[in-house]
Amino acid sequence: MKKFSIIRILDLLFEINYLAIIFLLPLYFAVWLKNNNIFELNKIILFKILIWLLLLIFLAKIIYLLTQKLVVINKKILAIPKYFIILILFLLTLSISVYFAQDRFVAFYGSYNRQQGLASYFFYILFFCLLLFNTKISNTRFNCNKIVITIVLSSFFVSIYGIAQKFGFDFISWTEPAWLTGRVTSSFGQPNYLASYLLLVIPLTLYLICRNAPRRVFAIFFWCLILISQLLCLFFTYSRGGLIGLIVGLIITVLIVKQNIFKKINFKQIIIAFLLFIIFVSIGLVCYYKIDFFRERVRSSFDFQSGSGAIRIKFWKASLSAIKEKPFFGYGLDNQGEVLVKYYQKDWAIYSRVNDYPDRAHNLILDILLTSGIVGLIFYLSWLFVIFKIGIKNIKENKSKFLTIALLASIICYFISLMFNFEIVTTAVYLWLFFALIIIINNQAEIIDKPESLIIAKRGILFRIFKVFLAIILVIVVAGLIFWRINKDIKYLIADHYLQQIRQAFFSKNYFETYVLFGYLQELDVKVNYYDLYYGDMLVNNFGNFDTVTLTRIGKKILEKLVKNLKSNNFETFFIKGKIYTTIADDKDQQYFVLAEENLKQALKTSPEMPKIYQALANLYLKKKDYKLAKDYFNQALNCLPDVNNKYLNTQHRQFIEYEKYNILKGLEGVRN
Repeated sequence: MKKFSIIRILDLLFEINYLAIIFLLPLYFAVWLKNNNIFELNKIILFKILIWLLLLIFLAKIIYLLTQKLVVINKKILAIPKYFIILILFLLTLSISVYFAQDRFVAFYGSYNRQQGLASYFFYILFFCLLLFNTKISNTRFNCNKIVITIVLSSFFVSIYGIAQKFGFDFISWTEPAWLTGRVTSSFGQPNYLASYLLLVIPLTLYLICRNAPRRVFAIFFWCLILISQLLCLFFTYSRGGLIGLIVGLIITVLIVKQNIFKKINFKQIIIAFLLFIIFVSIGLVCYYKIDFFRERVRSSFDFQSGSGAIRIKFWKASLSAIKEKPFFGYGLDNQGEVLVKYYQKDWAIYSRVNDYPDRAHNLILDILLTSGIVGLIFYLSWLFVIFKIGIKNIKENKSKFLTIALLASIICYFISLMFNFEIVTTAVYLWLFFALIIIINNQAEIIDKPESLIIAKRGILFRIFKVFLAIILVIVVAGLIFWRINKDIKYLIADHYLQQIRQAFFSKNYFETYVLFGYLQELDVKVNYYDLYYGDMLVNNFGNFDTVTLTRIGKKILEKLVKNLKSNNFETFFIKGKIYTTIADDKDQQYFVLAEENLKQALKTSPEMPKIYQALANLYLKKKDYKLAKDYFNQALNCLPDVNNKYLNTQHRQFIEYEKYNILKGLEGVRN
């Protein structure tokens, strides 16, 4: 009885933990502890912490079972399926791509903005494996419907927040509020991210409606209410990729499972399906005819000469050119920005900000080819083939048929949207969760429910006491390591909090405060290159505002120390190091002029059409009093700007170009004077 109670407690803790991941991850962002990276960093840290706890509970359960009786590996329960070889090879390919990456640190840990390095994939797959393996040693059947309900309930709060944003009811004051931009972001920070997430959950809501039909009227009404909120929120994102993903994805799902989907559907379920269709069409028509912004978004979807459509095509062309150079293992995870910056062209500023370049190809296939090459794409597609093969098998064998159809529909809708977008933390976690659910549904009948089935013999009391003692030691050691890692993860959030305070201090011109805060950040020893780059750039940009000798002296010492710590050989590092060396250079430190020139020339070699590099070189030569070269580089910077009279420019991008042109002309005026 005692053993049974402990196992039940561990099972309950395990369930609470993975349900917390599913419920909290879409909702959580930097509300309580303000951060610079408000969304992705907070979500990945929360996910990692909960996964560490999930792992601890799972290991405690294994260790406890092993202390009770002598066990052997039962092939039925612990045998690894053959298709796991594909998953292992995929993970191995990602690991190899880290070796070939230009910035291995980013490839392993992930970039600051995206958090999609090898370490993140390790946690996604660990989550997947923990769910699978726990079902094989659990003494209770895995409740997939409980997970689906948790997903849909979480999405309800996400959707309600998005709808509230649309109508100006927001508990947070954003720099670009939804009522101003016209597009809602909810707890994801970007409309397209929110749309991708909703595509994963809308089919599951449809499943809950069909599951409760025709008897449970109140349940049907409740889930329909949530579905309407999800659809409204999706429409208010005005994400064209999201809308295409939903419509095309549902059509493809029906075509794939059409031989099985209409069996055992009664007349009342057909009526409910018809009502759902009316809801879809009604919301779409209202948005199209009553909302000018939505109608314009639909029309611009077919315009490939301007806007996001045009710039995506340019990104895709640049990506294809880069893929041809390293086709097999790619450039490493989260290194797309370092690749695509080489292809920057001045007409990119027609469709986005001047000097901006993407860190994604905005297409799943191209992103995989860029990060892990043809080999990575082959194994990823092979893994998807395995998942869909198992899913179709579930449908044919009537194993949670409608849930499997909903899961496949979610995955299909999501992947179609990724042809114009990219993965984020929450959607990646949900995707691997869905993979696990499809396999668990298939394996459910084969799972041996009771862990006692592993027992082959009992041992004496002394032997068991010895095993219990070893187990306690092992649990303490494992728990210590896990909580050490959790503490490290929390430090990243604290460091990011300091960076956010540094930004505010610069804005308020409290420069001494930035020195103190940056010192606190460095004491955390989080080893994120982005923080040094960001602070160095901010300090350089504000250096001319220092009105005391003390401020200048301390700032110069910090920059001298900081620039020595910048070791990465990527574009931003070269560029910012060049700016720092220019700032601290003077007649007494001629070597800094040389180092500034070397780094800026290296940045220019990487991206020869980016105006900010020419402008930085011009400022360097202006400080060296080489006015001829300064003038030449200012003029070259002007030549890298698009014509402000270009017919495809919108008002905002025209203002960006004019502002950049103003700064360059101001520099030229300084040369003439």
